[in-house]
Amino acid sequence: MIENYFTQPKVVRRIRAGLASRYLDEFVAELEAQHYSRKSIRRQLRNADAFGRWIAQQEVPWSEVTGAVVARYVAPMHRTLGPSRRQGYRAHNAPGLSRFLALLRRHKAVPPEATVAPSSLNCRGSLATQSFNQHLERVAEKRASTCRRYPGVGVRVFLRFLSTRGVVQDHLV
Repeated sequence: MIENYFTQPKVVRRIRAGLASRYLDEFVAELEAQHYSRKSIRRQLRNADAFGRWIAQQEVPWSEVTGAVVARYVAPMHRTLGPSRRQGYRAHNAPGLSRFLALLRRHKAVPPEATVAPSSLNCRGSLATQSFNQHLERVAEKRASTCRRYPGVGVRVFLRFLSTRGVVQDHLV
């Protein structure tokens, strides 16, 4: 199935030779079923392949991929600053990796604790995130999966807005 997304034989051979290759066709099928765009599927395939290559380079077997190992992989990914993102955002590799790790967990290739760590929020931020997600589910009628997919994004934006108005202290944002 990856041949539907990459046409250059050299690229297909490289991805097929990677450590993650045995899971990629199923990964594509899942992403297609969830109606991801072609561009997004290509990016997520490249990200899964890059993670597999990094795991192989680090000589870590899938069975030993824990949250700490994933954190080591994600840590050097620099934040990209933007006019609307004061603290920046991580490269697409970091957030998209959670979908691939979920597939690996279902195959029992990685332990259950192998996840991408949520953004670092203090306890108030965590409580605010939970409250905001409950609001999205109940009042705004957003699906729980949407809230899980974008944890704390709305809360951080809202808290940042409130801090510009002096309502909350900036260190909570």
